[in-house]
Amino acid sequence: LCSESPEETLNAGKRLADELRGGELILLQGPLGSGKSIFARGIARALGSDTWQGSPTFALVHEYQTDPALFHVDLYRLQSEEVEQLGLEEYARDDGVLVVEWADRAPAYLRRIAAGPIIRVDLDYVEDGRRIAVERLM
Repeated sequence: LCSESPEETLNAGKRLADELRGGELILLQGPLGSGKSIFARGIARALGSDTWQGSPTFALVHEYQTDPALFHVDLYRLQSEEVEQLGLEEYARDDGVLVVEWADRAPAYLRRIAAGPIIRVDLDYVEDGRRIAVERLM
């Protein structure tokens, strides 16, 4: 999938969210500025959030009262060993969706805590915008 604007990236997140029922772990990966937060905002909107708290770079986790519940995590500032000390297990639940930006910081740990299906979303720059690749890992 190619995105030529932030709005198209947001809509790609919305389309993915239409398939979410709870228990999913969404791993967002890509370079700085590739659209991870915009994609996550699309998921939040589609799940019913009318507020956006932004990327939780410093807070680490933002919770949204959506259906299913949404937990948005940003691992940008952390090293792999620090990620495992966050206790993200409590957010990997059957009744929620866990969206993780910079998931490549601790891929083995994140896969280990998944409550259900794992979906990896790779975002990257291409000539006319962004490339968004969605892969269901389990």
